[in-house]
Amino acid sequence: MGTSFSSSSTTSLTPTLEANEGEGRTALVTGANSGLGYETAAQLVAVGFTVILGVRSDEKGAATVAALEERLGEQKMAGSLRLSVAILDVSSLSSVRSFAEAFLASDRPLHVLVCNAGIMMGPQRRSADGYDLQFATNYLGHFLLVELLLARLQESALASSSSSSAAPTPSRIVHVSSIAARRGTIRHDDLMHTGKAYSSSGAYCQSKLCQVIYSWHLAKRLLQQQQQQQQQ
Repeated sequence: MGTSFSSSSTTSLTPTLEANEGEGRTALVTGANSGLGYETAAQLVAVGFTVILGVRSDEKGAATVAALEERLGEQKMAGSLRLSVAILDVSSLSSVRSFAEAFLASDRPLHVLVCNAGIMMGPQRRSADGYDLQFATNYLGHFLLVELLLARLQESALASSSSSSAAPTPSRIVHVSSIAARRGTIRHDDLMHTGKAYSSSGAYCQSKLCQVIYSWHLAKRLLQQQQQQQQQ
């Protein structure tokens, strides 16, 4: 049985954001056209963030903008609804690279990156690059996206703190994983699940575990970087 998400089913799981908390800040949400991605985008734009909707097609982007404009009509009337659409298919490494190249060339800031897009279960499929589609979508594309945008996230945090007398607000990277990561194992000898007995749930759990491992590794790496900078 499928599960649908709406404001009533997800906002209770979302930390309360203060009004105008996102003023002057930009967020990118992958998979922003439905589910948790859509609700996250709605929450962020409602408190003033400029939100970039990462979607796979212009049609999905236009429909998402229309839905958010209808939902947040008062903001639209006030001219404070700041949305833009970016074509970004995280299952395709070339799509990720193309998006990152265009974004970095624009000199736009980035303060929040929500790695939300994902797929679950289903038949065995390959990405355009030949990877297991769940691995490519849930983990690999987001890994590349973070690495390509990391410097911009760091620069944006520094720029925000230097232009304000308030305490610095760090940029944030959010990986939307799953409790299924607890059941995951890394198949080092068959990472792409090319064996004859394909386990859709096994591939999904592995991809979600990879997200968690990368998040821990990245946090450790950034902390070490910060400590080194403080010692200089």
